[in-house]
Amino acid sequence: MNIACILAGTNYPLFADRTVYGLRLVERLQRQFHEFKFDEVLFISDLPSPVENISSKSIPELSRFLQNLDLQQDIRLFLVRSNVIVDDRLIKFMRESKEDLQLTEHGGFVKLSGSNLEVFVHHLSQVKDMGQLIDFTKKQPDSFSIKIVTPNNFDSYIEDLRLNFVPYYFQYESDSDLRSIENQMYEANFKGTMDFIATYIYKYPVREITRFLSRYPSVKPNYITFLSIVASFAVPLLFALGYMGLAVLTGWCMFIFDSVDGKLARLTVRLSRTAGIIEHATSAPAIFLWFAGLTWHFADGQFFAFDNINTIAGWTLMILYWVDKTMCGIFRIKFKREIYDFAIIDKTFHLIACRRAIILLIVTVGYIAGKTESSFRFLAFWMVCSFVFHLLRIIWISARISKSNSHQT
Repeated sequence: MNIACILAGTNYPLFADRTVYGLRLVERLQRQFHEFKFDEVLFISDLPSPVENISSKSIPELSRFLQNLDLQQDIRLFLVRSNVIVDDRLIKFMRESKEDLQLTEHGGFVKLSGSNLEVFVHHLSQVKDMGQLIDFTKKQPDSFSIKIVTPNNFDSYIEDLRLNFVPYYFQYESDSDLRSIENQMYEANFKGTMDFIATYIYKYPVREITRFLSRYPSVKPNYITFLSIVASFAVPLLFALGYMGLAVLTGWCMFIFDSVDGKLARLTVRLSRTAGIIEHATSAPAIFLWFAGLTWHFADGQFFAFDNINTIAGWTLMILYWVDKTMCGIFRIKFKREIYDFAIIDKTFHLIACRRAIILLIVTVGYIAGKTESSFRFLAFWMVCSFVFHLLRIIWISARISKSNSHQT
């Protein structure tokens, strides 16, 4: 049984209404613990809660609640100060750890179980005010055996984001910290290996759009995901009909939507696994249809006329795109890591590899220059280059790993 207690001290009124990405600090912690399926999330304070769906409990009420539990069971108690802003990964790591932990030397987040929990329940009956309970998260009496850890002790690699980023942990003290805190939280939720357009161009506009939309709870991440999916399937239809300018504009809107929805979901703790699955399941088919739409347009509907260079270019794009995706997917399954972030050379090439944003950029440049057909043919050439690069890298990496394993055995 996992129980989380959010502790509000005497300085609580100073930050009760402060928000980070549209969420009050207490509400953020509550959502995070619920996201990890905690059995109980309690707000401990002498003051009312600023959040409607979480009521406050006093120290005596907490003491009675814990005393009524069977402490011989597998019960883990998490005490966190209400001015703490903590990375989801730290909650997960703290929960999964077999040891009792205090996060950072300055305290603010403590996990108790077993004999430590029994001692704490006895200790709680002697606590006279919230200040003493808050102090407990900073330094425990000698009768407790708790290991002090820091975010640096945990794995910094985020597989889904292909990113190395030390889990963030902040204790809010003043309003001047909020902007910096939000920026670091955003960095921890932006994919580490991306094309250069995402990395150097729309990364920061997306941050500001996400920050703005987070102020409006009615704007749900799933709405943005829906717009992204609709736009991604509208693009190939517009390509096929020859509306290149509108297709390009819709495509770039799709990329903004696609980037904002995930950031908004993670930063406002409104994750939807169903939406994520649908989005990923539709992404590759949509891009395949982009190629089909372009082929239909530039080959004048002669989809199977293989004496037409544009038909050949289109089928080259469609076939190699799927082969390349499949090949990289098998690599990830086998080596538990994306090929894109395996080494510096892979990360560097991914900046310009033939993927969605680069595909649209090539078409956009061709449209602006009045050379859309030439850009379509160049796109096929660049797809061949990307495929060959990935194929050679997979062969090289596989050979090196196999050689290393043989030496170890």
